[in-house]
Amino acid sequence: MKRENLLKKNPSKKIVLLSLSALLLVLVVAVPTIMLLPRQSDLPDAIRFSKEYVLVEEDNAFVYKSVSQVADILENGTGIVILGFRECIWCQTYVAILHEVAKDLGVVEIYYSDIRTDREINSIPYQRIVKALDEHLELDTEGRPRVFVPAFTVVKDGVIIGHDNETSTLSDISPVDYWTNSKVDALKQRMEAMIKEIL
Repeated sequence: MKRENLLKKNPSKKIVLLSLSALLLVLVVAVPTIMLLPRQSDLPDAIRFSKEYVLVEEDNAFVYKSVSQVADILENGTGIVILGFRECIWCQTYVAILHEVAKDLGVVEIYYSDIRTDREINSIPYQRIVKALDEHLELDTEGRPRVFVPAFTVVKDGVIIGHDNETSTLSDISPVDYWTNSKVDALKQRMEAMIKEIL
């Protein structure tokens, strides 16, 4: 009886109690639900990639690699490497074109790495990538080589067969306006020629 009288006399306490009860209910329902959802990193690479790069279907050849793993591939390995990050609108379009080429050629793996953070902090693995791609890179405003994205590279036994970053420094035009049919066809031909070197 005293508690009911106390709540009637002080409506703000009633609101606080109701708010806390509602919050507790939400937590009891939401936390287990969230725990059961698969994390993005738990998804198979192809599906995860298609969620990050929405123009690419789930059946794709993209395999996630760390920046350090990509540096190893560029220095000593063989493969197809694409560097970028999902927030980059040019990367979104570029990987869709690469996906079509890879599908036509029956490519099984394309190594992908999001280099945004490593590039910002100039990590040691990023510096190794810059060194491996040095002669193919453009210079930043301070005159240093920099990996501008999207950056596509084909490497065989640690030797760079080909590199393309055609749209990596464009800013005065949109990808939709830039990628005409003839430009897409020309890029596909360059990609095919490079990829065929390692198939």
